[in-house]
Order: sequence, then structure tokens, then C-alpha cells
Amino acid sequence: MNRRQLVLVAAVAVAAVAVLLVGFALGRSGGDSTDDGRRAITVTGTGVVKAVPDVAEVSLGVSATARTARAARAASDAQMNSVLTALKARGIVAADIQTSQVSLSPNFGPTGVRVVSYTARNTVTARIRDLDAAGAVIAAAAAAGANEISGPALIVSHEKLVYQKALKAAVADARAHAEAIAAASGETVGEMRSASEGSGTVPIAIEASKADSSATPIEPGTVEVQANVTATFDVD
Repeated sequence: MNRRQLVLVAAVAVAAVAVLLVGFALGRSGGDSTDDGRRAITVTGTGVVKAVPDVAEVSLGVSATARTARAARAASDAQMNSVLTALKARGIVAADIQTSQVSLSPNFGPTGVRVVSYTARNTVTARIRDLDAAGAVIAAAAAAGANEISGPALIVSHEKLVYQKALKAAVADARAHAEAIAAASGETVGEMRSASEGSGTVPIAIEASKADSSATPIEPGTVEVQANVTATFDVD
């Protein structure tokens, strides 16, 4: 074998070794990798915290029908004033009462041509901050003339704080998932590189507290505040 052939064989051998080294490196990187070339794991964690609603929002409306528009509106206004008086007497402040709809519409006879009467409606939304009193407030509004009632929407007034607790639990859950995956291959989890979040609430009914037997029954139940986190961790 001459000198030129020896050089050629050596070059081929070096190239083969380089290919093997690259293949070995790729085989070791079996997951995600960060921009600086370090290996990483991306996982999703979930955190759930239960809370009891403490605020109720209810829609209270009145409707009145009369032969003239003026009479219908006057009757509706009188009924709503009675409802507002009843709400305030039950401790609902003006800032927690908001008009949501006012309407006046004609009613037609059998032929659909002649107007025979008018119906006036007035609706307010009341925010009841003492949930134990919600049933009594609704009953008082109905007794005062509210004949169109819907709701209530049950709200956790401190939901932001509850969500933050759920978010912390979601991050801890994500790290636990990452550590389990890393441990399976004999590695450890390092710092968290990045995270993104998502959330939702799911109502779950529980036994309601006892209330005034003359009041409209209101069961607060519980609300699950859920946070979801997708996080990327370094792997050492």
C-alpha cells in the first residue's frame, strides 16, 4: 500500500469515528433541548383549591300590563320602587343595585293588527354580599312585587387569592411530574426554564347551611378553582 492509499484510509476512519460520535450524542439527547443545548423536560401540572361562594348576584324584574303605555309604565315603576325599598330594607346598598333592562312593548289582539295593551318591564341586578341572607332578600323582593326572578350567580369574592393558591399547587405538580420522568432514566431535575398557564372553575354541590325557613332556599355549594401550568425544566 503506497502513501496516498494510507492517507485515504486514515481519512475514512476519522470520518467514521465522527459519525459514530454524533450518533451517540443524538441518542443521549432523547428529549427536548434548550437553546444552549442542555436537555429539558416539558410537563403539565394541575392545582385545585376548593372554595365556598360568599356573594350572590340575582336578577329581579317587574312587569305590568295595562291598556295604555303610560299606565303600564306607571304600574311597573311603582312595583320597582317597592322592590328597591325592600332590597334596601334588607341591607342591600345602592352601589350593589344596578338597572339591567327597561322595556315597553305592545300586545296585539287575535288578528295581530290592533294593539290591545302594553307591557312594561324593569329589571335590576342585586349583589348580595351576605350569602346567608340571599334567600330572605329574594323572598322580600318577590313579596314587594318582583315577578321575574332569575339567578342567583354564586361568586367567590376572593377568587383571585384562591386561584393563586391553585397556581402554586400546579407548579409543584408540574415539578413532581418532571422529577418522576427524570428519575426513570437516573437523572435529576434542575431549574424551571419557562411556564405558561390556563385556568377554569368547576362548581361542586355540597350540603347547604340551614337558613330561614320563610326564605327562598339558596345552597352555596363549593367551587373548585383550577389552575393548569405547562412548564419546562432543565435535566441534569
